[in-house]
Amino acid sequence: MEVDIFARVFFSNFFSLDMMCHAAADTKAWVAFAPARAIVDWMPITGSITTIKEELMDRTANAVWKGSFKEGKGTLDTQSGTLKGTPYSAKMRFEDESGKSGTNPEELIAAAHAGCYAMQLSHFLAENGTPAAELDAKAVVTLVPGTGITGSAITLVGKVPGIDAAKFKELAEKAKAECPVSKALGAIKVSLDARLG
Repeated sequence: MEVDIFARVFFSNFFSLDMMCHAAADTKAWVAFAPARAIVDWMPITGSITTIKEELMDRTANAVWKGSFKEGKGTLDTQSGTLKGTPYSAKMRFEDESGKSGTNPEELIAAAHAGCYAMQLSHFLAENGTPAAELDAKAVVTLVPGTGITGSAITLVGKVPGIDAAKFKELAEKAKAECPVSKALGAIKVSLDARLG
């Protein structure tokens, strides 16, 4: 991830968009971006950059719904197979207070947010030279009927040898801001309560 970000910043700083779009055909350099790293193969350059190729990381899920909103029901499948024919319905979503009769969109958003946040924070902690022994992240996504999803609140307890509380809080807040799912949830309030345990 670090290399990927570096490469993006490097090219945005040193090459104009016009150069990228109208590059000479006799160049000897190419760049390929992958989700977690950038591969840069430099050879003697005789012109501008012809190709900057970005590979996107797509993840898929499929929902099949049958019937009306109140009486209907659906199933969810994910690319990984973790969800396979998993049921969901309006009753499961709005009436089952236990949340155990089936999944729902809010639960899936919460799982995505907690998982992404923990990974992002682990990266920053390792980069700081204080890798985490364990990060326990919980996200609570709030749905207000008639209004919509209003927030995602993350609670985190971290076991991180060798780090002081102030630095841990700094990196925890940084992870909240830079976690890709947090960014995707920009339309709602994202809060964080992080502590060492």
